[in-house]
Amino acid sequence: MRLRIFLALGSILLAAASLAAQERLGPPGEASPQAPPVRRQVPAVERLEALRYQRLQGALGLTDEQTQALRRLVTANREALRESIEREQAAVQALERTLASEPVDEGALARSLDAVEAARAEMERLRREQIEGLSRVLTPEQRARYLLFNRRFDARLRELIEERRGAPGAPGIRGRVPSDSRP
Repeated sequence: MRLRIFLALGSILLAAASLAAQERLGPPGEASPQAPPVRRQVPAVERLEALRYQRLQGALGLTDEQTQALRRLVTANREALRESIEREQAAVQALERTLASEPVDEGALARSLDAVEAARAEMERLRREQIEGLSRVLTPEQRARYLLFNRRFDARLRELIEERRGAPGAPGIRGRVPSDSRP
């Protein structure tokens, strides 16, 4: 369960990063044609994060202090988890290359397996740290609501991304936020 939750968090962050990259229409510092000339347009990642925490605060009944503490906790863990995921992916690719070679080099195979296991252990450590942090910031009921909220929010985000990819011009992520009451 914890693994799914943190994989969902990682997925949303990676999806949000790709959305931010798609949001750029011109060179950095140059306003997009749709943006007002004086005000810079907020990147999609920041808009998604702001929306998530706004809805999260209401859904969980968080105080402003709890919301800020939660935001700091998640932000601090995000980069380290992303790096661990990248190391694990690279280690799995090395493992695949090692197994594809003939004959299989047992030493290289053992090193690749060790690298995969070390990366996975690091990801689990980071997830445990985040869960411990959540326990310090949220009540048990708020933690339960937080986990369910993130599942629904991430599912809705994936749905919107698929709509956007599936039908050009269909309502989606860019340019608007859903106005319904879904997280």
